[in-house]
Amino acid sequence: MSLLRRIFLSAGGFFFFMLFPLQAVEEGPSFWVWQRTLPPVREEVREWRARGLHALYWHGGTLVSDGVGWRWGERVEIDWQAADRAVAGSGIEIVPVVRLELKPGADWPSDKGLFELLDTFAAKTGARKIEVDYEAPDRLLPTYAAFLREWKTRGRSVGLSISALAHWAGSASLFRESVEEIVPMFYDLSDLSHGREQVGKDGFLPPLAGPDLSRQIAAWKGCPVPWRAGLPNFSRLTLLSKEGESRGSFRKWDWGGLLRSPFLDDAGRVAGEGVLFGSPIAPGERIVLRFPDAGALASGIGAARAAGASGVLYFRLPGAEAASGYSLPMLQALGRGDRPGPHLGVAWDEAGRIVLKNDSEADLMPFVGGSKEVRFGYTLEVEASLPFLRGAVPGDFATASKGGGLESRSLSLRFGQLPSGAILRTGFLEHLPPSPGTTFRWRIPELDSDSLWHPFD
Repeated sequence: MSLLRRIFLSAGGFFFFMLFPLQAVEEGPSFWVWQRTLPPVREEVREWRARGLHALYWHGGTLVSDGVGWRWGERVEIDWQAADRAVAGSGIEIVPVVRLELKPGADWPSDKGLFELLDTFAAKTGARKIEVDYEAPDRLLPTYAAFLREWKTRGRSVGLSISALAHWAGSASLFRESVEEIVPMFYDLSDLSHGREQVGKDGFLPPLAGPDLSRQIAAWKGCPVPWRAGLPNFSRLTLLSKEGESRGSFRKWDWGGLLRSPFLDDAGRVAGEGVLFGSPIAPGERIVLRFPDAGALASGIGAARAAGASGVLYFRLPGAEAASGYSLPMLQALGRGDRPGPHLGVAWDEAGRIVLKNDSEADLMPFVGGSKEVRFGYTLEVEASLPFLRGAVPGDFATASKGGGLESRSLSLRFGQLPSGAILRTGFLEHLPPSPGTTFRWRIPELDSDSLWHPFD
């Protein structure tokens, strides 16, 4: 089996495209932006515009309440005017977001101060529309809807979007007269216990975007309020106890720390007591890495179009961090209904370093997706016909291990993923004097069941 065919087949979600060609949602994708204070730079805006990005729903702070009144729990210092200037003329809208967090079990506060807090937030941003992000429990939905209606009758000066839980489809009519847009979030749909996801009977955590996604989206067909589908675009690294219960997910993690950890095997089982990304881990525990399945996302986009959604809103905007989701080119391809496969190449650069590149629209992700436990990361194996190497620095790779002996003809480089357009370079390589006629080849065994070798570009 060829390498590229193996890459294509390894992303199990892509089978969906073979059977069900999709049409894109009419409007370009939008993204939630979280934990960012700096305004966009010119290069970002240029790429966003080229990829048809519609809007950025940008978190600007969180209001909290214990049931008595509301106060700011978190304020994100953003220069909203600078952000607006950065996207001026691009057709990209910035929608400031304020999150509401009410103490579990508390009743909705009778205090009217929330109106003023929201009005002040809206005025400070200068936006035409803002979003309120509140995951109201079912018992408070009528009260929440009544609050939003009263806010409108008080003369709310901006358009209003609200986030919603996926199962609110039957209650959407409550918001018909009070909001201009609803964004149901089709992820994190499993039951929670003490704020942690529950492991299923099969011993695995539920997927971030599973096979029921299209059915859940279809339930919103006929929604009386304009709506867009909130879809996941992030990965999650979770620690499971010896008993298989979730101990929570790591807030910040990176591929280097994961692949270099001396306490984990390649499948994420904890082999020794230690600390991983600031959290203690013990033998018998294991790490589970999940990512939205590409086929499920593609199915969700098609279902959103069929159900009348105005577009798709992803959480969250792709970035360079390990927890980021699919790249903009990959999401654009999914939105078109295309079925891309990564195209990888290996070459030398001018400084004598090895370069791995992905020059396609498709991302090379670390695993198929869903809830299956799989091996972490990939290994780029380089082999020469004659010894060529004394030592190697990993550079952009997580690790670099040369073959045995002082003078080696092989090198293994570990990495986690390779998004569309990404390049990984080794650091300094201590070469032997070049030998005429030396040839080089490479392979990535995790992608090719036949372990086929390929020549350098």
